[in-house]
Amino acid sequence: MNDIGEAGTWSVGDLHSFLQGSWSLYRTMNDLRLNMPGVLRGDVHILQAGGGDDTGDLVYREQGELNLGNHREAIDRTYVYKFPNHIKAPGQGEVHFEQGGLFHLLDLSSGFQKVLYTGKDDTYRGTFSVLDCDTWHVNWFIAGPAKEIIIDSRYQRRAN
Repeated sequence: MNDIGEAGTWSVGDLHSFLQGSWSLYRTMNDLRLNMPGVLRGDVHILQAGGGDDTGDLVYREQGELNLGNHREAIDRTYVYKFPNHIKAPGQGEVHFEQGGLFHLLDLSSGFQKVLYTGKDDTYRGTFSVLDCDTWHVNWFIAGPAKEIIIDSRYQRRAN
């Protein structure tokens, strides 16, 4: 896992504005139990939800192709970013599953955050690092009875 510490990160003054736009996604995965590496290449679009205002919800839509060993699969994943305290804490938000449940809080005001999500069977330990206004990384270690996976994702803003 390429864990990036707080040193060298870029603080985010307005998380809502920072996230909006189109991003290229390059993700490496390593299934530790199967000793199987994988790669996902794709695109992420983070756009205003249904005509909301400038601080309303954002919809994260990830599409790409996963190559894991001999397995190939099209990926289509959606999350919803919410900003309930945008005025007082513009560097903070919430990441929700598409079905509505809270995944984790997100505070990139320092450019760096560690998060923890404990699901029914699995535990997700994540690190978010913002390198500059156009680049951010997310690293996950996912452990549970049936899995042990390291995921490293790099997001690069696409030029308009």
